[in-house]
Amino acid sequence: MRNPKRTAASASALMIGVGLIAFISIFASSVKASINASVDRSFAGDFVINSGAGSSGGGIDPALTQRLNTLPQVAAATGERLGSMVILGQPSLITAVDPRTAGQIFDVSPVQGSISALGADSIAVYKDDATKNHLTLGSPVSVVFRDTGPKTLRVALIYGDNQAAPAANPGAKTSYFLGTPAYDANFAAPHYDTQVFVKKAPGVTTAAALAAVKQLSAQYAPGTTVQDQASYKADQTKTINQLLALVYVLLALAIGAFFARRASRRLTTIHDTIAQIMKGDTHLRLPVRSGNDAIDKISRDVNLMLDEIMRLLVQIKGVGDNIAHDLRSPLAVVHAQLERGLEKSNDEQLRAVRVVGELGDGAARALIDRQIVCEPR
Repeated sequence: MRNPKRTAASASALMIGVGLIAFISIFASSVKASINASVDRSFAGDFVINSGAGSSGGGIDPALTQRLNTLPQVAAATGERLGSMVILGQPSLITAVDPRTAGQIFDVSPVQGSISALGADSIAVYKDDATKNHLTLGSPVSVVFRDTGPKTLRVALIYGDNQAAPAANPGAKTSYFLGTPAYDANFAAPHYDTQVFVKKAPGVTTAAALAAVKQLSAQYAPGTTVQDQASYKADQTKTINQLLALVYVLLALAIGAFFARRASRRLTTIHDTIAQIMKGDTHLRLPVRSGNDAIDKISRDVNLMLDEIMRLLVQIKGVGDNIAHDLRSPLAVVHAQLERGLEKSNDEQLRAVRVVGELGDGAARALIDRQIVCEPR
């Protein structure tokens, strides 16, 4: 009969495992949907050329962007550069784009000013940060650059969509960004782009524009990757998929370990039962659940074998009983005759009679002993 406590424990473990998998799957799907939505809003242009350098900076020679802007298949291209600075007393990771072309690619919803106004002494500010810090168009902003030290920049753009603005991380919300003139003036050379965003020219097919961009990238920036929006989304969610796969593997291992421990406990119980049977408690049997797994099948077979052995022992005991019963009377007569012979025999005959008597007694005792041995305990 199935143990209710054991069944409840198994069911609870499975429910917890399934619940965790469902929760993590929903959470991962939500994160991926959020990333995809962010990419839809912030993905600038039709293609992105990625150096793989990330926030460490560097990667793509700005000459590639200049060459891309000369292609007939390209409407606009802008590089994106990264750097660290202090803005209004707060350390920040800042992004810089080319003000001549970035306005055609990044739709930041300008409130005041424009991207094209970002010169060597200016900065773009998100509207909420401008309100919090009482900044308006032309207001001074105190900053500190690592290479040029303290500077005062002027607000040249106040924008309304901080998720569509150039960002160090895809889909991140950006409070400030620079134009490349300010970046080049305050960050030590050499200057490299971490990414290049490209917008194809009107009337040009995506395939034709992509082929032209890839060909030029292979020539001026070998080792970079050119992605459209779909492949860019897949690349951003790849880490989530890898993490999800790892969590699934860990959960599977945990559930497997749980059932392995249960199987180990069952085998220990079977071993202890067999030890008791070997000690003489032949009425014991191996525990069998109501299931039909391999351990249950083996236990049933062993129990059947023990039943058959006990049946044979009972049969042998019956045969021994019959033999003992049949021999008792003849042996008793022999013993009585020998006793009478002892009273009348000489010394040599007496010794022979005693030997025969002892043999008869030994046979009787052996039969009794075998009868006891064959009797089940």
